[in-house]
Amino acid sequence: MRRAPARYGYPARPLRRAIGRGLYSLLRLAVLAALAVALAPVTLVAAGSAAFGWWRGWPPRRLYAAAAASLPMVIAWLAAVAVWPGPGPAWLRVAAAPWRAWLGMWQLAHHGHLAAAAVAVAPPAVPLGILAGGLAWQYRIFRMETGTGGLTPTAPAAFDARLWRRQVRTAKALLAAPGALPLLSPNGHVVTGAAIRSIRHRAGRAAAIPYPRLRSHQVVIGSTGTGKTTLLLRLWAGFMAAGLRRYAGGTANRPLLVVLDCKGGASSRKVADRARRVLRDAGARSTAIWPDEASLSLWALPPDRLVTTLLDLIEHGTGGAAYYTDAMCAETCVPAGHDG
Repeated sequence: MRRAPARYGYPARPLRRAIGRGLYSLLRLAVLAALAVALAPVTLVAAGSAAFGWWRGWPPRRLYAAAAASLPMVIAWLAAVAVWPGPGPAWLRVAAAPWRAWLGMWQLAHHGHLAAAAVAVAPPAVPLGILAGGLAWQYRIFRMETGTGGLTPTAPAAFDARLWRRQVRTAKALLAAPGALPLLSPNGHVVTGAAIRSIRHRAGRAAAIPYPRLRSHQVVIGSTGTGKTTLLLRLWAGFMAAGLRRYAGGTANRPLLVVLDCKGGASSRKVADRARRVLRDAGARSTAIWPDEASLSLWALPPDRLVTTLLDLIEHGTGGAAYYTDAMCAETCVPAGHDG
């Protein structure tokens, strides 16, 4: 005979499961809190590094690099422990150094010597704390990108908007620092400016374009006042500097740059003057602005070059261009089905 389901209250088994999950969550939280208190220096450094990465809009990779940069301090500390006279073999003193630093930190802090306690535990705590902060910041970004974090459904979008503003602020500060972004990277790439965010690429402080890519088609899109002209000036200067470096190394010809400002107007001469100064700073030996300083006339070309140039200007193809194709073939093309 089947037992009738309970109509009032919760069944005993699901209720026990809910209580068990709650107790497990509380126990896990208590263990994590006790571990954070026991490792207070690492916890403080981790919280500070994660907060700094959030404030600057850094990718977690920057925090990992900072943790790696602090490793020489750890190596020097362990080397000093190994050579310092003490009981036991050197390898045993090195292995026990983190534990002794942790005990010494708590003893100094208990007697009120907080500064000495911080210095005593800094070598092992700083790199571990920065690494933990990077992991925490990466986990936070992962939660928001996957939509599993935040208190409201719109929290991931608000988080991304705030993070973008901080990343823009950091990039602007880098651009304002004199000499922070050289014209060319160590591997010869043209540095276009500070990177705000990298998507499916290695994150870095600067965005760079290989020199051969500058010889292909590119489009710069932006509204008025966003810095399109400034970016183009930097690209031209980088192209000239990289080309001159290759020319000096004997791997390429001398670079030639021709700039056409199709917008026209009174501002064109101002842009041309800025371009002249930037290119000369990049190493250009001669510049000329048309029509003020240089003349350009197709009729000055040799006859054979003039004919070739004019023929290249004629549009070829289908539609309206077919008329010009037929006109050019009127005297030279052989109709189908005729010999000679």
